[in-house]
Amino acid sequence: MSRERLPNRRRSDGPLGTWRNADDDKRFQILSIVNAAIVSLRERHKLPPFDDPLPGAPLNAFLVIRELLR
Repeated sequence: MSRERLPNRRRSDGPLGTWRNADDDKRFQILSIVNAAIVSLRERHKLPPFDDPLPGAPLNAFLVIRELLR
């Protein structure tokens, strides 16, 4: 579904929409769900469940999403 087809969404909301404005508890819940999905996907592909980047390396998907929610 394209962004144009979502009637109540403003273009300025960015990729995470109103989740950026969520309180700390909601953000924690969102990140917990995202983390569980990433871990599950990694394990299905026989990868270690966590893959934190070394200092100076590009951020992984979870860290990018966490930054977008700040």
